[in-house]
Amino acid sequence: MAKNNPRGFFNAVKKAKSIVVIPSARPDADSHASGIAIRRWLELKGKSVDLYIGEKPIKMAKLFEENFIVVDTNTIDFGKYDLLIVLDCGNPPEKLLNDWRRFGVFRIPTNLEIAAIDHHKETAHLTDNFIYEIASSTSELIYRYIYQTEGIKPDKELATYLFQGIASDTGYLRWNISAETFKVIYQLLEQGADLKQVLNATFTGNSMWAFQALPYVISKVQFDQNMGLTYSEFTQKDLENMKLTREQWWVTRIWYQAILARSTIGYPLDLIFEDLEGQEGIHVSGRSDIYQEKPFDITELMAKCGGKGGGHMGAAAFELPGSLSEVKRKVFAAVKEIREN
Repeated sequence: MAKNNPRGFFNAVKKAKSIVVIPSARPDADSHASGIAIRRWLELKGKSVDLYIGEKPIKMAKLFEENFIVVDTNTIDFGKYDLLIVLDCGNPPEKLLNDWRRFGVFRIPTNLEIAAIDHHKETAHLTDNFIYEIASSTSELIYRYIYQTEGIKPDKELATYLFQGIASDTGYLRWNISAETFKVIYQLLEQGADLKQVLNATFTGNSMWAFQALPYVISKVQFDQNMGLTYSEFTQKDLENMKLTREQWWVTRIWYQAILARSTIGYPLDLIFEDLEGQEGIHVSGRSDIYQEKPFDITELMAKCGGKGGGHMGAAAFELPGSLSEVKRKVFAAVKEIREN
């Protein structure tokens, strides 16, 4: 069980002079907003800070592009830092490290202290200096635990970033939200968050290829009434049929899952199986309507299947070894078992 330890986090920061901050290897808008907010807070405290990501920002995070050092095969010299801060990493440590190793940069000295702030419990395995709470986003936690607690008012730009981090991670403010989430949004808007900019960057302005691909994605959806489940499967051939790159497919899938997944009456659970080149096994991405009387917990499904991944009750992804048909049988059997218990 992840333990919330703000004192450990703040003590680690207080002792450090030179700090490196990294979000997940494939960061989304919440990861980016969190990274920028943490860096600005640390700089206010006179810390030397470097902020890295492993890939260029996806479409939903273009606002943040100029704020990060994008690393590829160069090695970060962790020896020059006193502290590593990890943000918004919904993967267990071995998956996190493997993701970063493909960029050739994640070689951490064993004596380097680590701290983290996250709404993913998996990050707890990296450190005890951990601010953790079930929340809409890491952006919300950073605002509440740091900016609100210390009475720091973000400027218009940072308020906009944090608002976008919350908005994009909650699927149009539909999932994993609470009264606290709306309180934070209210305060960010009071502090100048640009609602129009967030809406344009997060919810509109989708590229033509996403619209053209969506009918194809919908045509692949199958229905299992007994399990209240919609599911679909995609291979490299499907990406070729849709004429999408891997990044374009990733954005299209996220868009489908945010808008349409779990929206059909009587089918509160949606699963996507991916068998793509370069993957270690089959990638399973799930969305569940957490507002059901008896919500389906996708992290429980992941644990029961022995998958490597992370996420939340209503949104999680993991990988399983085996063929597409083998993985589907295993996952469907686990869904049935969870439903019956």
